[in-house]
Amino acid sequence: MKKREMIHLYHYVKSILTKDAMFPSKFIYMMSKNKKRMESELINIQNAQPKPSPELEKRRVAILTEHLVKDENGKIQWENEKEQIPKYDDVTAVKSKLEELEKEFKTEIEQYQKEVDEFNEFLDTDIDFEFFTTPFDNFPKEMSLEMLEKLEVFVEE
Repeated sequence: MKKREMIHLYHYVKSILTKDAMFPSKFIYMMSKNKKRMESELINIQNAQPKPSPELEKRRVAILTEHLVKDENGKIQWENEKEQIPKYDDVTAVKSKLEELEKEFKTEIEQYQKEVDEFNEFLDTDIDFEFFTTPFDNFPKEMSLEMLEKLEVFVEE
């Protein structure tokens, strides 16, 4: 399994293990143990994730915030709420200022992009990870095909 796949699996497991979820006890126990194990691996992955220049980020956020359109209650207005694209009062000014910022931080941005590319390669490497498994009889009696496909790594052969 690739690191990237484990991240997706972790988020899926987390989404089905809600406090109101009702599954067989052995299944919940096995899933809970795997979730905890994956969390510790995720910390290692997150620590390897590159961080952009703090000064660049601070100034980029300042530019974006300066031109945000907000309603009378101070809530952000959305160009496309589903995609989380905010509305700006002057898109041309935002683009211009961001281009200037990119020129000023060209070296830092190139270095950051190189680190991001390396991190993406890192995410596509195999992970040495042993999951807790349980016999299929301990899985829920009714599951969707998606659920079965995503959780089959936890089936004890």
